[in-house]
Amino acid sequence: MKKLILGYGFVGTILIVFLAACGGSPAEKMHKNMEESVGIEKKAADVQDKIISLEKKEKQSYDKLISLDDHKMKEIKKLSNDAKSNIDKRRVLVKEEKEIMNDSKENFQKIEGQIDKLKTKKEKVKAKAMHKAMMERYKLYGKLNKAYKRSLADEKEMYSLLAKKDATHDQVKNVIEKVNKSYDKLVQANKSFNVQTEKYNDFKKAFYKTTDLDVSYKK
Repeated sequence: MKKLILGYGFVGTILIVFLAACGGSPAEKMHKNMEESVGIEKKAADVQDKIISLEKKEKQSYDKLISLDDHKMKEIKKLSNDAKSNIDKRRVLVKEEKEIMNDSKENFQKIEGQIDKLKTKKEKVKAKAMHKAMMERYKLYGKLNKAYKRSLADEKEMYSLLAKKDATHDQVKNVIEKVNKSYDKLVQANKSFNVQTEKYNDFKKAFYKTTDLDVSYKK
């Protein structure tokens, strides 16, 4: 049975900071860049919603396609073409999402120059741990993006084969196994990215507790 991937999480915690003093302390500047990255990733979350919508439509096409008998090739080919068109749309969206995440990373990296300027050793230790967690998260996103594109390519190959009247049972079996393996890798990459997102949010909260910033949280 073909699995449906229901998206993945982005940094969504909105931080409201009441600055105790005027000026631009290192912590304040870091906060500004970090929350700018949150805003950037909101765009990626919007793209992800579109991807999820397309995934659900493609799942409907797949379920209908595999319920058809071989003699209904005209309908099978139409559903296959619809699914491949769906895949092409997702490929464009995945590329857009990757560009957004690259922008988020570029913006976030600006905090690195402020870490050594923080007032206390405790602030610096927490900030470095937070920075390391976020950079690992970007790395895991790269793997996730790659896994998703691989799954799209395997899906497209599957639909092309299913639309062939002379496709053998073994060919169909092999391509479906290939798709399922790419899904398994995607699910694992998805899980790793979401776990790392949660870790980063925890590190971020721990960092803010060491600063003079008065921070409250809302989702």
